[in-house]
Amino acid sequence: MTELALGAHLRTLEATGLIRQAAGEPVPEYAFRHVLSQEAAYGTMLKQDRRRLHLDVGHCLEQAGAKNLDELAPILALHFDEAGDDVRALAYLLRAAESAARRYATREAIMLLDRAHVVAVRSDAPGPTICDVAVRAGRLREMAGDYDAALATYDALALMAAERDDVAMKAQAILARAAVFCAPTTRFDAARGLREAEEALRLAVTSGDRAAESKAHWLILLVSKVSGQAQERGRAAGEASAAIARELVLKEQLAYTLNDIYVVYMTSGESQLGINALREAESLWRSLGNLPLLADTLTNLGEQWWMGGQLRQGEAILNEAVQIAVTTGNLWGQAYSKSVLGQVLGESGRYGQAIQLSNEAKALGKQAGFAISQILAPCTKAQLLADLGVTALGEELARGAQAEAIASVPIWLGYPMVTEAMCIVASGDRARAAEAMTRARAVASPHDVSAMPMALAEVEYAHLMGEQERVIGLAVENEEALGTFGCRVFNGLMRTRKSEAECQLGRLDAAEASAHSAIALMDEMGARRGAWRAWAALASALTAQGRAEEAQAALVRALEETAYIAENAGSAELRESFLAIPDVRRIVAGQATGLTLAGG
Repeated sequence: MTELALGAHLRTLEATGLIRQAAGEPVPEYAFRHVLSQEAAYGTMLKQDRRRLHLDVGHCLEQAGAKNLDELAPILALHFDEAGDDVRALAYLLRAAESAARRYATREAIMLLDRAHVVAVRSDAPGPTICDVAVRAGRLREMAGDYDAALATYDALALMAAERDDVAMKAQAILARAAVFCAPTTRFDAARGLREAEEALRLAVTSGDRAAESKAHWLILLVSKVSGQAQERGRAAGEASAAIARELVLKEQLAYTLNDIYVVYMTSGESQLGINALREAESLWRSLGNLPLLADTLTNLGEQWWMGGQLRQGEAILNEAVQIAVTTGNLWGQAYSKSVLGQVLGESGRYGQAIQLSNEAKALGKQAGFAISQILAPCTKAQLLADLGVTALGEELARGAQAEAIASVPIWLGYPMVTEAMCIVASGDRARAAEAMTRARAVASPHDVSAMPMALAEVEYAHLMGEQERVIGLAVENEEALGTFGCRVFNGLMRTRKSEAECQLGRLDAAEASAHSAIALMDEMGARRGAWRAWAALASALTAQGRAEEAQAALVRALEETAYIAENAGSAELRESFLAIPDVRRIVAGQATGLTLAGG
């Protein structure tokens, strides 16, 4: 049709009211005035004519927009799909899905991948192509927290593999399904995850699929890490996965493996290996442009900085992780990064902000089906509330976290058990504290996350019971033990209790030295959570030595630190609760009267 004839036809249709000019520049564009008119016109055409026209339009758009195919990919996919050109339709569906995923338009990406799967099956595409489409759709469903839909996608793929008698396809389906059960989600099932990972490994070896073999080893590492069982096997599997990934230059798989193997290194006392693994994973995710996984690795690094007492560095890297997770709409990433950032801010003495982050992390974790944040966040909040004198609510939160751990990730049960014990110890109830500590000791392990708070809890419990020699011995012993794992965030608090115990026993020089050591360490770390206690301990040691002027100066610093905590408590009720704590009241009274009293 000539341009002149086309113009005449368009003017006729416009005059009848069927179409309207939608745009004039850079070229005229027309649209139907009503969708019903469009559907009626489309329905009157013969199927073969519709297909031909779709093909012609697709070719025209493809040529005209050659420099902007990513933007045109969805409409090109539609035209070639309707035209029956499966090769082009599949290519543009995948291109459009990738573009949507980059924009974190997850629902749109899933819809495009689902259609791509239909086209791939219809055109009898190779097994690897069908696997890739299905697994990508499933992974996006996992990221959205829809694990049932993800598992249904993988089950359908496994069924197709069985019908085709395709061993490689079956391995991919089982690997994808196993990942759901191996990860710390509400669907975590250590036994099933390990069983399916091992079956996938067998199939991968049988089919000679080395990439699948690397992934299967990684899943064995993952389930070992999350369950806390067979750490030696987890390490061997992780190192085997990394070796294959390096050999085949599988950057994404290598990053996944390094992001998880760091825990095995940390709990084995090889903290530097763990940090190195995370640093390499961070570099890989940045080079791959994978922002959701970058946020996860940054959060892992932030947690290591928290453990190591590098609070300023931890806060910076965790703020980046939170920003990435929010920008990408990654609920899992938001829940995890905010949980750990809450720990850092709490240690920095910013209780109100830390409590708010913990509330947000728990809610986001529930929405995303991420079990860890539903345990970690309320435990962090419970410990902070106990610091502020609200021990009963802290206990309640810890018990709720215990129920979550039992239901989803049993290996994490020790953490909320220890948190509950710490809240009861802080309440001053010796009988209940003894019972709670017995329960916590029965569950806590030196090989999981409960080891760190348990070390502090033992010191706090000995302090409550007035066992001064035991406080001193535990403070030294536990600081050394935690140092093996690169953890020193609690050292300032333990040194403070050591100073108090030494003062009670009349070892005044040692008490002064321990208090100075605690203050110096807290200052280096940027930790203000217990700085007021450290300054009060120093004031007590100096008072007992008759150095009244120096003691008064230390007491002034203690008062300044209590004021900081009160100002950052987060609410008037929490502020008043903190100021009502007996040790805090003694500091205020001592400053008012010019006297320094030893802490309780």
